[in-house]
Amino acid sequence: MCEWHLRRLDSVEGSLWDELFTASPQNLDACAYAVQQGDHTFTRLQHRINSTRRAFHTALKELERLEARDQDVVLSAPTRSRP
Repeated sequence: MCEWHLRRLDSVEGSLWDELFTASPQNLDACAYAVQQGDHTFTRLQHRINSTRRAFHTALKELERLEARDQDVVLSAPTRSRP
């Protein structure tokens, strides 16, 4: 889910840049205009990206912990001798 969100947020960021570049007046630098006009929006978007990345890394660490725990259980399980 986090991976999907990051792909969507990346798409949103690209679209936002395109929209702001297109809206920039001819007498201003398009990049400077985009940063100035989209400052608040870019900040909010970056917070969402950072939050999603944190959630991804938290989930990944938990998955690795559970896999290690399960492997320890398998390795330390007593073997049963067959009669």
